[in-house]
Amino acid sequence: MKLDGRSLNNVTKENIPYRAFLFYGENQGLVRDLAQKLITKIVGQINDPFLVSILTKENHYRFLEEANSLSLVGGQRVVWIRESTDALTKELEILFKHDSFDSSSDTILVLEAETLSPRSSLRQFAEKNQLIACVPCYKESPKSLADLIKTLIYPKHISQDAQLYLLNLLNSDTASVKNEIEKLLLYIGIKNTITLEDIQQAIGDEKEFNVEDIALATMSGQLLNADKAFHKALYENTAMIVIVRNLLYYTNRLLRARLLVEHGMTEMAAITKLSPPLFFRQKEDFLKALNLWRSKGLLEMQTHLQKLEFLIKQSSIPTELLCQNFILTITRHALHKKNHINKELLFSNL
Repeated sequence: MKLDGRSLNNVTKENIPYRAFLFYGENQGLVRDLAQKLITKIVGQINDPFLVSILTKENHYRFLEEANSLSLVGGQRVVWIRESTDALTKELEILFKHDSFDSSSDTILVLEAETLSPRSSLRQFAEKNQLIACVPCYKESPKSLADLIKTLIYPKHISQDAQLYLLNLLNSDTASVKNEIEKLLLYIGIKNTITLEDIQQAIGDEKEFNVEDIALATMSGQLLNADKAFHKALYENTAMIVIVRNLLYYTNRLLRARLLVEHGMTEMAAITKLSPPLFFRQKEDFLKALNLWRSKGLLEMQTHLQKLEFLIKQSSIPTELLCQNFILTITRHALHKKNHINKELLFSNL
């Protein structure tokens, strides 16, 4: 049964309507955070070997044995399965065929997994079973990331320019955000308001990679920067689908601003209408891209990005090659201010 992460607040030790919980998604920090909070709610602590049995990938063969074991000290017990994959689906099916596990077992299963596609057998089984809570953990959006930052720094305050800087600096993985905020809070000590200077001193801006770097360099025709950012993405094992969707996000923002410009608004005025606001360090590249593209080309770009996303999911060609060719072709297109995108060049390695 698909469940929103916020609904877990209703789960208590006395009221657990599910026999298993599957947390999955690209936001692995949130996956681990939700799993730990749930286990703590159920058994009170996560490091008691009598109450919590942890199975890593090397120990998945013990899944059925642990799931059917009774608590040695009585009461509720948790089996925490990390690195879960579709290989566990058959074991889950076997387990949930037995009424004894569904109705009288004192064991709760907590499964962690990375991104599971809609065709994943593990995800499909969990979503269809009313006794399994299936909780997707997506990357933080700009809004949810801002809300998370405010929650983590409370009761302290943060200036607007400092918040915009921090939003651009942090990635969208919950665990990484929490680590950086803890570092920041230790640095500022008893101060009540966090400033831009505080963040620059405590965290700095030497981030290894931000997926937005690819989109900005590509759309503003910066060939060397786009290639460099793409290779950083490969080094960081960034999913190609994340790069494509970020490119689509920036294409949509450029299109909104471009339409305002084509209806008589100045470029500077147009970018002030964007929501969320454009980060000041991105303004120069965004304005350059806005000058290079027209609405017709941006609409074409949307169509081509949708095709690229489809190919990444369906094609047998390595996704890295598809994306690299697409990015460099678009960057050259922007650099030379061409009127039409050559789709044959975009997908020349098919």
